[in-house]
Amino acid sequence: AFVVAKVTAEQEGKQLESVLWANILKSVSAYFMYRQAIQIEINGKSVIYFLLNNQELSRSIKHCVSSLHRQTEILPRSEDVDASLHSLVQLVNQKIPFELGSDLLHDYLDDIQLKLSSVHQSFYNAWFHPKIEQQMQNQQ
Repeated sequence: AFVVAKVTAEQEGKQLESVLWANILKSVSAYFMYRQAIQIEINGKSVIYFLLNNQELSRSIKHCVSSLHRQTEILPRSEDVDASLHSLVQLVNQKIPFELGSDLLHDYLDDIQLKLSSVHQSFYNAWFHPKIEQQMQNQQ
């Protein structure tokens, strides 16, 4: 009876984890796409990998960064933006062997946030607050 209770508690924990990750997918409208693309039981590692790397999911980090990079390449004065985006694209394209809750995963996500901050700053400098010298050269 004790073994059965232990297995049942283990299964219950696994079910709760699956519900948690399913709700995370639903919160970003990715549940059905995940179920079509990943045909295994919902687990944290596969959900994180899907949300980071799935090129077809419009809300994934990889899709957003790639799309942003393609769009900014055609804009004027985008050299600095392209450089910071290129750095972010390289980071996102890295395959990291992470475990849930690991320092490696946390550091990777922190690095992505820092690169996004750099991209934001380059956007601001290029198009929202360009340097005065550039404005004067354009006027001449």
